[in-house]
Amino acid sequence: MPNLLMHKIGKVSFLVAFILMVMGMGVSWGQIYVNQFTGASACPTNGNTPTMASNSTGTAVTRSTVTCSSTANVFNSTTLNITSSISNTSYIEFSATANSGFILNLTSISFFRQGSNSAPNQMEVRYSTDGFSSSTTWGSAPITPTSGTTATWDFTDFSTGNGGTVTFRIYPYGTTRCDLGSTASSTTGTFRVDDVTINGTVTSSATPTIALSSPTLVAAGNVNQGTTSHILSNFQAEVTVANATLNSIAVVTGGTYTTNSHVSNYKLMYNATSNTFGTATQIGTTQSS
Repeated sequence: MPNLLMHKIGKVSFLVAFILMVMGMGVSWGQIYVNQFTGASACPTNGNTPTMASNSTGTAVTRSTVTCSSTANVFNSTTLNITSSISNTSYIEFSATANSGFILNLTSISFFRQGSNSAPNQMEVRYSTDGFSSSTTWGSAPITPTSGTTATWDFTDFSTGNGGTVTFRIYPYGTTRCDLGSTASSTTGTFRVDDVTINGTVTSSATPTIALSSPTLVAAGNVNQGTTSHILSNFQAEVTVANATLNSIAVVTGGTYTTNSHVSNYKLMYNATSNTFGTATQIGTTQSS
């Protein structure tokens, strides 16, 4: 459980001791969906089963209009769109769904992609949380190389609703070949993806319960001039039911003291295990008063 400490450095004429300590629960980011297509060459593609984060489910990667090209250990497709415009019916699709009582918190997606020499080299990626009644477009997806590299779309973080679903579609298209040759792209070219990953977390949709307490109070009293690194106050915030993220703290001081000329600065300190100043880390910027 993390802790926050508030201390000051500088000279104080008189100060009623005030302390700040917070204990809370944060969120660590990880992977919601990973699909790596391990298996022998076949159609439909072998190993097309995603590994999912707890409290979520995911679909296999599917095709619309494009067709399977039998290749081991990757999701390979042919019969590609070789026009200069995106076709809303020609894509590769996958999705993740939160269990009831949970939400998906999404930060990015990544996937390996590679084109054969004659495959079209343009690509678009979109996601939707309403079955593509509306969608968000990457808009600046990189072209597809013949050597193969990982593409990462670091979109603005967002969360689904309770039990919500997010669906992604990859649209390979274009008249230019992946090998940048002088002839036009061909529908017989192939576009392969692998290591399809949705990054983020799955968390409870419940409202967190936060209990404030002051297990170790600092007694009120004088603080002598010239005192430095003095802990003024502390408190603990224990989070249960669901994760919570600490984003602001308001502090009201009491007693008699002179700011500016007598107080150099205040710092808010955070300790993940105890109310010990020596191993604490500062949060935010130093305040002059």
